[in-house]
Amino acid sequence: MIRTRSSPAFCGSAIHVRFSTWQKKALSPFAPRPDLLNELEKVLARPKFTGRFAAVGTSVEEVLDRFIELAEVVEVLEKVTVVTADPDDDAVISCALAAGADCIVSGDAHLLDLKSYGGVEILSAAQFLDEKINQ
Repeated sequence: MIRTRSSPAFCGSAIHVRFSTWQKKALSPFAPRPDLLNELEKVLARPKFTGRFAAVGTSVEEVLDRFIELAEVVEVLEKVTVVTADPDDDAVISCALAAGADCIVSGDAHLLDLKSYGGVEILSAAQFLDEKINQ
């Protein structure tokens, strides 16, 4: 999960937003342990990502290590039950709420279908870049 000074957040499989972009825009990643970090590792280990990482000379482990270096761990005290089709997605929403995030960025169809929850916008990576970064 990532948050800017005005509190947009990032989480999920849209990890391809560059770390340098995070730093230039004063974004801070957020993640609860171990829920989202384990989920993130599973997603990043998918062939579509490992191939991209290899093409730029990095690995899932290196990306995760860098993410953990930058991440502020958020303690989730209250878990919500929202995504009945995929209960694992509830951890993403719970993290965003605990972090005080304004938005979640994800490629997950179940999350994107919600559009928002509890005042937290849910955006695709393209929407996030267009609406929050490239404005």
